[in-house]
Amino acid sequence: MFGDDGGSGSSPSGHMSMSNFTSIAHQAANIAGVKLSANDIKRLYWQAHVESGVNPATGGGYNDHDGTGLPIGLFQYKKGTWNAWAKAGHKNIHSALDQIIAVIRDSNWRSDLAPYGVTRGWGPTGHKLYANGGIANTPSIFGEAGPEMAIPLSMTRSDRANQLLGETVVHMAKNNPDRMPNGDNYLTGSHELTEIKALLKDTIGKLGEVVQAVYNTALTDQTIHNANKREADKVNYLSNLGKGLI
Repeated sequence: MFGDDGGSGSSPSGHMSMSNFTSIAHQAANIAGVKLSANDIKRLYWQAHVESGVNPATGGGYNDHDGTGLPIGLFQYKKGTWNAWAKAGHKNIHSALDQIIAVIRDSNWRSDLAPYGVTRGWGPTGHKLYANGGIANTPSIFGEAGPEMAIPLSMTRSDRANQLLGETVVHMAKNNPDRMPNGDNYLTGSHELTEIKALLKDTIGKLGEVVQAVYNTALTDQTIHNANKREADKVNYLSNLGKGLI
């Protein structure tokens, strides 16, 4: 059945208690990168009550004959809507966890849900939230949870992708040094990434010359020593540059 190709296990049939629903809602919030208040959970629970009697195994709801089949599950998703909003890795339409994640990925979910105590249906009208990252293949908005980086995955934009990946590492090392492994070795200066990349490329080339020098008996020991010294100086320069000492 559609939606069973990935995600959490199917939830058991039957009415979910508020405590069980609350626990699963908090798991969903952590996965989706969304903060839920007690009132948020209360409203989610109410909408699930209206839609399915808070029974994630409910299927075969009202058929509006739009060609997308019957609504299914906790929030009564139809196939087309589910495929559009289910999060990658959480696409089991029979899972309470996956359905809650899909609901709160909608940027307008709080206004899309019925007010508490009002009996009416709902539908997502906003855009997908990507506070915890993810891959988008439809027009989306990012930056809803502070600074975020959008990196193109198209091969035609690989140069730009590599540049942005480097800038991401620099940003993370500069702003979160205590959360980066070997933080002292990460670049934290404000120098242009292109300059650093060029120096690294040049260093790799020069190191190749050093290796060649070792095998070239026509070179003197002093020549090899000088080549090694030049590269050691360049490595020290890069290290100081990354630490912002230059």
